[in-house]
Amino acid sequence: MLNDARASVASARDAARLARSQVTFEEEVLPALRRFYAERGHLNVPRSYVVPEDAGPHLAGYRLGDRVDRMRSRGDYVRGSEERMRALDAVGAATGETFAWDDEDWVFYKQVIPCLRYYVKAHEHANVPMAYRTPASAEMYESTNALKRYNFGFALGKRVNDIRAKGTFIEGRPDRFDALCNLEFVWDDEEYNWWSRIVPALELFRSMHGHLHVPARFVLGERVECPVGAHDAVYVRKNLQGVDLGSAVAQLRRLRTTDDEKKRLSPSRVRHLERMGFLWDKRDYDFQCRLLPAIRHLTMTYGSLPKALTFRPNLDYILRKNAPKAIFDYPIVSRLLLIESGAYDFGGMSPADGVTEIIKAFKLGRQAYDATADPTTDPKYEQTRAHFALWLRRFYQMRTRIANRNRAGTAADETVADGTADADVRDDELVDDAVKQ
Repeated sequence: MLNDARASVASARDAARLARSQVTFEEEVLPALRRFYAERGHLNVPRSYVVPEDAGPHLAGYRLGDRVDRMRSRGDYVRGSEERMRALDAVGAATGETFAWDDEDWVFYKQVIPCLRYYVKAHEHANVPMAYRTPASAEMYESTNALKRYNFGFALGKRVNDIRAKGTFIEGRPDRFDALCNLEFVWDDEEYNWWSRIVPALELFRSMHGHLHVPARFVLGERVECPVGAHDAVYVRKNLQGVDLGSAVAQLRRLRTTDDEKKRLSPSRVRHLERMGFLWDKRDYDFQCRLLPAIRHLTMTYGSLPKALTFRPNLDYILRKNAPKAIFDYPIVSRLLLIESGAYDFGGMSPADGVTEIIKAFKLGRQAYDATADPTTDPKYEQTRAHFALWLRRFYQMRTRIANRNRAGTAADETVADGTADADVRDDELVDDAVKQ
């Protein structure tokens, strides 16, 4: 009988507790949650949240955050009651919001991912700057790429930095890692900047200009014009717009030789740039990108250089002969005469090596010309051959003069012997030897 009495008391106590819980849930928790939803637009209640004073005497000061925290951790009010759990979700049904049982999950899937998706669509890349916040007002969004109001002004850059540096959100959560990867999340800002901005920007500049001699103040805008008008302007994709390529090139040159090993360009990046035709010494531009290509291409086309001192390749020549854009309007003949006078700056190359490169350029051009020319049908063949021999002899003789001034070194003595021998032979032999090499 005593046990029956105790069971009856316990049952009555549970019934009373349930009744009090029902009153508290229906008359306090749900109204306070509706007030929070109307205020914030979502149902992720922070632990510190207290209903503001303007909510009326019944709800003002109600510590909803504490109640929600206990619901999440202990199941208060909702343990064993699917009806109450549905009631919590129903509060945000109008906008598709459900009650947030896990704060971190909610922040990741309802804020980080939507905001990152917005950023990618707006900027066409996922390398979010640390200081970036989403736009703060509805008027700043496009109708096809908008966020919910609780994501206005969201500090996405800080969250992205925390993910990269600390593994926030993703430690032990492969589902979240995969969600980021699906948006092409940038895990290493420096690697992204190199492969997705600097290298493509250099390639775009080279495709339009024909070289990588980037002006110091060159910044990519919405489109890039061909400087010689050889083809239409190219529109620049968004993640390249604003790239200060001039400053980037200057920095690359500094980083190649910096004493700071951590900042120094890796050998693989140096090789990659050199394969692209990058110039480490900007003084090399005229010689490497204009003069030598002009010699090769004009000699390949005409058998030698045009005789006119004022000759410059025009746009018609560039287009018809598919010539390098960098040689457009280049005063090739007058520049070679300047070299003969000794007033030309070879940049990072010695005068002796520079003259040797000029000789090679003449030979390569003439070899290409002779590979397609027919001496029996070309009335100017012998004339161009003689003119080519004249240019070749002049630079053999110049190489000899330079070597004579540097006679002390073994390499110079070898150059003298080579240059002197070439300068003494007849024109026919000189040309024949150049074409055979």
